[in-house]
Amino acid sequence: MVINMKEFKKIVVLDNLLLFPEHKVVLDDLAEEIVYYQSSTPETIKEAVRKQDRSSASGLLSENENSQCATELGIETLAEEELARRVEGADCVLTCWTGIPPAILAKNPQLRYLGFWTHDKNKVGVPEAEAQDVTVTYVPDYGTTAVAELVFSGILNLARDIRRHEKNTLQGKWPYEQFKKGKKTMYVSVDHEPTPDDIK
Repeated sequence: MVINMKEFKKIVVLDNLLLFPEHKVVLDDLAEEIVYYQSSTPETIKEAVRKQDRSSASGLLSENENSQCATELGIETLAEEELARRVEGADCVLTCWTGIPPAILAKNPQLRYLGFWTHDKNKVGVPEAEAQDVTVTYVPDYGTTAVAELVFSGILNLARDIRRHEKNTLQGKWPYEQFKKGKKTMYVSVDHEPTPDDIK
């Protein structure tokens, strides 16, 4: 007779971790019970982000030093009582941006494992977790390739003025470029070869 003993009794997945079906199969093999939360941030988070000043050119950064990204707002707006309710009884918690404060650790002595789906494990009191024999893991190189790709795409966008070309193309204006003596001349034409009158 084979006894199937699972590693964990209850796994709680906080935040949107983008788990693929094959990930869920692995989790199913690890735990007797798995509880998924679509997001640990309330619905009002979207409105809170929209209200902030997003005046920079990219729309991703703000000149307002008091503005926060959605994850920062989410950490501050998720009530500790709600987080405690979600984590209650779990011996394994997987999270991304939702922190696990010492008070939550203290209320959950059964907790054995905290996995952060990000490069940052400072969203938990690591000394407190270690004192409670909770294993804390994270992904130190999370997003490294994506950041490098974003940097180079930004460089190419600036060097080749891709946004302007995209805008013209969407308007049905096809750019023709000439390079003479280090100067770039932009011709825009819809239905004919470029002429000097098409210089823009």
